[in-house]
Amino acid sequence: MRSGSSRYVAIGAGGLAVLLGAIDTYVVVTIMEDIMRDVGIGVNQIQRVTPIITGYLLFYVAAMPLLGRTSDRFGRKTVLQLGLVFFAIGSVITAASASLGKALAGDLDYLDLEMFGRVLPIGTTLSDMSGILTPLNILIFGRVVQGAASGALLPVTLALAADLWPARDRTKILGGIGAAQELGSVLGPLWGIAVVAMLHTWKDVFWINVPLTLLAMALIHISLPGHDRATTKTEKVDVVGGLLLAVALGLAVLGLYNPNPDGKQILPDWGVPMVIGAAVAAVLFLLWEWQAKTRLIDPRNMRVLPFLAAMAASACTGAALMVTLVNVELFGRGVAGLSQSDAALALMWFLVALPIGAVVGGFLAERFGDRMVVIPGMLIASFGYLLISHWDVDVMTEHHQLGPIALPKFDTDLIIAGVGLGLVIAPLTSAALRVVPKAQHGIASSLVVVARMVGMLVGVAALSAWGLYRFHQIMSAANPSLAEIGAVSRRAFAQQYGEIFGATAVICLMGAALGALIAGRNVNVDGDEDDDAPENGDAAVEVSATPESN
Repeated sequence: MRSGSSRYVAIGAGGLAVLLGAIDTYVVVTIMEDIMRDVGIGVNQIQRVTPIITGYLLFYVAAMPLLGRTSDRFGRKTVLQLGLVFFAIGSVITAASASLGKALAGDLDYLDLEMFGRVLPIGTTLSDMSGILTPLNILIFGRVVQGAASGALLPVTLALAADLWPARDRTKILGGIGAAQELGSVLGPLWGIAVVAMLHTWKDVFWINVPLTLLAMALIHISLPGHDRATTKTEKVDVVGGLLLAVALGLAVLGLYNPNPDGKQILPDWGVPMVIGAAVAAVLFLLWEWQAKTRLIDPRNMRVLPFLAAMAASACTGAALMVTLVNVELFGRGVAGLSQSDAALALMWFLVALPIGAVVGGFLAERFGDRMVVIPGMLIASFGYLLISHWDVDVMTEHHQLGPIALPKFDTDLIIAGVGLGLVIAPLTSAALRVVPKAQHGIASSLVVVARMVGMLVGVAALSAWGLYRFHQIMSAANPSLAEIGAVSRRAFAQQYGEIFGATAVICLMGAALGALIAGRNVNVDGDEDDDAPENGDAAVEVSATPESN
């Protein structure tokens, strides 16, 4: 292998890992019925399998900051390889869950419980053990392992890009990684359908992960040297702070994620106590960080305001993204009268525009600077949501007339919003990484991604609450007769979603304002990076192997 290509191989392998993790986040959505049938859950008990998604998402978000910081201490290669190993293990457990659960339940009939007497609670019976080791519980455990492992893949790959490329050249690479993440979200549900159609079993969706993971591990192994402890500062990892933040994020995910966002209930039944618990854990985290000698992220060597601005702008993009993913489908079903499958497919243009925007945004930011892409990108997204806020019950047949060209309003508006949000993905990450030292690239990239995820959850919960309130207000004011209630409710839904998307346009304007506060193109706390950064593959790889050496 030519030395100059080593870093491209390494980042390509990291991009493959990011793609796999993103695909597996939502791949189960379209194969849920097949999974339920195999693990013995009736189709009318879908609430029992929601932990397949929430468990993955919970551990994905919760593990991310601590794993990102761990990569700062022990090296990107080590954490990426371990993340891929556990991702493969989780995939195997998930794929084998049905047969493994049945086999274990059968074997327990022949076990002498006395051999477990020292490790099991007093009074445990064979039936108790069989109840724990069910196919569903094993499946959920496999997804949890996958989620926690996947929490390392995106932020560590972003940090690896920052290690391998100087600030002036890295934004297009970050855009490619962001595109892989968004493309995975698009492909996930389609990938599940395609694999089941070709191979006739949902299990192969996860078995396929194993050779792809091994390929990524092999490429990382040959393109990155091992971590050089001799040239690395012996910084400690703030495990207590990382765990407190993980608990806060995990409880927030559990409290804010509503598996049935039908407009009737904003938070799940357990939402309020979980959100309160998250707030308590967050306060404890801040108190710990204030007095701890070893911190999860050290503000002394970073530019705090530009970093916080990048995080806040990332949260705005997350809120806009999640509102779109949830409410466009609900609009299609409740207002436009589409079937569930057609309503889901209606999002396709938005989901295609998002990764395209991410790639283009990376190249533009490299030429014009992060700030000069974030501000226009958020303004474009805001304009898109302003157009969407004017959708009515006939939007599926309406067009934008540009001279002799008639563009379908529904698809065009979604493309504008998707491109705008995509444009800001890479420059926001790049701007955040430039205001922290290399020794904290892992935790910094993790926090930017976490901010986006929290924005997704908080944004959709808050705007759904507002939309529900407005719907009831509109219906009460209209006071329709029984004969009019169908038509009036459709108009009320259209107005409700219009106001939600109008608020989303305002959120994007806030993101544009925050974009003015992120670091300019000449700001870089590792001030010598642009002048002395490695230009060939070998030198660049050495940077990633010893991220704390500067």
